[in-house]
Amino acid sequence: MRKESDTTQNITPTITINAPWRVKHVEPVSDYQLHVKFMDATEGLVDLSKLVNSEQAGVFAQLKDQKVFNRVYVEYGAVTWQCGLDLAPDTMYHRIKQAPSHLYVVGE
Repeated sequence: MRKESDTTQNITPTITINAPWRVKHVEPVSDYQLHVKFMDATEGLVDLSKLVNSEQAGVFAQLKDQKVFNRVYVEYGAVTWQCGLDLAPDTMYHRIKQAPSHLYVVGE
């Protein structure tokens, strides 16, 4: 039986997120568009203008304030805003990969 505690036994291994569809970088562009870059270097534009400006925007209407929209960041591989909204990275990835112009328009 040990008399001293051994904290080295309680080390949690580092989690590495390496799924290709995880977002690595996001940057607001203009007119409610985001430039996104994924873990495998795929990149493209996500256009949220139709969704944000529609009558069916729901919770995404919060992003109509350009200051709120521009505070976008990446958290755990997903595009996220401080107001609690996020976008599914796998859907963005697949839509951008399929589009010849690498543009995904949300709400079409």
